[in-house]
Amino acid sequence: MLDGAAIVLERCAGEGAQKWLSGPNGQLMNSNSGRCLAGPDTARGSALVQEDCYSLPGEIWTIS
Repeated sequence: MLDGAAIVLERCAGEGAQKWLSGPNGQLMNSNSGRCLAGPDTARGSALVQEDCYSLPGEIWTIS
């Protein structure tokens, strides 16, 4: 899977691609791809995407 792969919202079925883990620096890491959830980037549009974990502000999430 390449950087910028779109996140698709679906009904939960318990599959690996639907599981997200908390990373060491506040990232959300996909258990299937090992990539991080990244917030919207105006250069790529407004969708959430997966990308390598760079620990940049768009990849840091607060879980409450």
